[in-house]
Amino acid sequence: MLEELMKILGELWAFLQWASPTIGFIIGPALGVLGGFKLNSWGSKHSNERLVREYMKQLTNEILDAIPILERKWLQLLPDDIWKSVVNSGHLALLPY
Repeated sequence: MLEELMKILGELWAFLQWASPTIGFIIGPALGVLGGFKLNSWGSKHSNERLVREYMKQLTNEILDAIPILERKWLQLLPDDIWKSVVNSGHLALLPY
């Protein structure tokens, strides 16, 4: 039984020595591509978080600017430039509900 196990391990070792260059040529680039995708994903998530913070700050300022206008007795249009910018750019999906 021990001899059979040693024979199997010897054959496995011989196969790994034969297949190592082939597997190395496949695994190396594959890991590089997967790492690149992961890094790109992390970068876009970080960028999206920054955009959300900026848009929320701008929308808050726009709302605060609209409060005095709403308190007036006469009718006047409200500023909505930032809101239109967020909607038209497609970044509305980034904002939380």
